[in-house]
Amino acid sequence: MLIAKQNGVSMREWGRLTSVIKENWSSLEYLLEITLKVPVYAWFGGFKGMSRIDNGMTSRRNITLEQKGRSSMLPGGATQFYIPNLTVGHISSHQFSILK
Repeated sequence: MLIAKQNGVSMREWGRLTSVIKENWSSLEYLLEITLKVPVYAWFGGFKGMSRIDNGMTSRRNITLEQKGRSSMLPGGATQFYIPNLTVGHISSHQFSILK
């Protein structure tokens, strides 16, 4: 969360910018951290930029906590990963945090 603060944005906005999560997809109100009890394989790769919100859609952004982003686009170029066939049975512990 320190990196978001150092860049002058909320943790929610940092998540949007670094993971291209559109405003109409998620409020980014919660962070889920999991610990896996088994080794896994994952695919990873880059993603392209997209519009901040789809045309005609309503933002799920919590306007009391999160300011509107400065651009209409979310940048691409970062890396994300995907763990195929991940199930609840693979998780040894989890923790939910509310992002402010």
